[in-house]
Amino acid sequence: FGTPLASQAGVVWSLVTGAGSIDSEGVYAAGSGAGFATVRFGFGPETSDIPVAVVAAGIDRLPVQAESGSFSGGVLLQSEHAGHSGAGYLNFPTADGVATLAGVDGGAGGEQALLIRYALGATAARTGRIVVNGAVQPITFEPTGAWTSWNTLAVPATLTAGSTNTIRFESTGEDLGNLDLVWPATL
Repeated sequence: FGTPLASQAGVVWSLVTGAGSIDSEGVYAAGSGAGFATVRFGFGPETSDIPVAVVAAGIDRLPVQAESGSFSGGVLLQSEHAGHSGAGYLNFPTADGVATLAGVDGGAGGEQALLIRYALGATAARTGRIVVNGAVQPITFEPTGAWTSWNTLAVPATLTAGSTNTIRFESTGEDLGNLDLVWPATL
C-alpha cells in the first residue's frame, strides 16, 4: 500500500480538542480516563479532522464515515453544513430512509458503545431505528442547537469479534439527525 501516511514527508499532526498529546508521527497519547478527541492531520494545504474515541489505554478503533456505507430510500449525501468530517454527512427523509454500514470492527466483541456523531438543528428530537447485527432498538437524536453543531450519542450494542458487524439506521416517520460518523468503543 505504499508508505504509511504518518511517516510521509510533509504530514503534520495536531490535537484539536480533547486531553492528551499527539506526536509528529501521529501517535496519540490519551490524557486521563476515557473521552473524545479530535486529531487533525495536514499534507500541504489540505487538512482533515478525525474524531476519535479514547479509552483509558488510548484510541480504541477508527471511526466509520457514514457515507462509506450504502444508503437508499431517499437518504442523501450532503455537505452544506460545516463541521462534518469526510465527504459529508447523511441526511434522512421522514420515512423509509436506510443507511447500512457493513464490516464494522467489533474488536474483541461483546457489549460496546456505538458512538454516533450527528447534528440536528431542529427544535424537537427525532426517533428512528438502529439495527445492529439484526437486533432492533429505537434511537433518538436530541437537538444540537444548529445544523453546524455536532454532538455524540452513545448507543449500547453487542458486537461480534472482528470486522463482521452490520449497523443499519432507519427513518420510521421522522427524519433522523444528519449522520456523520459511527465508531464502536469498548466499555
